[in-house]
Amino acid sequence: MLDEVDAALDEANVGRFGGALGDLAEKTQFVLITHNHHTIQAAGTIYGISMGGDGVAMGYDQVYNA
Repeated sequence: MLDEVDAALDEANVGRFGGALGDLAEKTQFVLITHNHHTIQAAGTIYGISMGGDGVAMGYDQVYNA
């Protein structure tokens, strides 16, 4: 479980971080909590929580085939 570990990285280092995770993901799975759109783009599956205008949180998932 990695929680916001990319928050302090600049854009170039987020790219390196995503590449390292991609290499490691061939042998293991990660749960990564992030708000960084570059990190999200590197994911194979995204699970999210969003709060609607009525204040009710709802979950969603999206699967991407790389």
